[in-house]
Amino acid sequence: MGEHLTKQVKDMMFSKILTFEVGWFDQNQNSTGAICSWLAKDANVVKSLVGDRMALVVQTFSVVIIACAMGLIIAWRLVVVMIAVQPLIIVYYYIRRVLLKSMSAKAIKAQEEISKLAAEAVSNLRTITIFSSQGRILKMFEVA
Repeated sequence: MGEHLTKQVKDMMFSKILTFEVGWFDQNQNSTGAICSWLAKDANVVKSLVGDRMALVVQTFSVVIIACAMGLIIAWRLVVVMIAVQPLIIVYYYIRRVLLKSMSAKAIKAQEEISKLAAEAVSNLRTITIFSSQGRILKMFEVA
């Protein structure tokens, strides 16, 4: 299901991009590499939301409910302690998620820059070779 949805999202994004006026493609943030990066990244976000995460949410809730039910039957005192500690665990994972999200935003921005630079370098390989600009391109990779 996720792969089919990913293909549909990519097709819809690409067909929408093709309707933009020519001047839009001349902007620096709308280069070939950036567009390829958007198509790859954004469609995979939809796939991970629909396919992987939904399955994980259903699995997690099922395990918690079954574990609590079995625990109440087998060792009810232990389950009472587990239920009391559960909000603390949820708060911990929420804080962890917020911190990781801020760090991943920086990594995503750096990855977009590198993807854009790599796509432009590959498409202009002859020009780079003629002017012996390989060193400059590698330095640009290191900076990005």
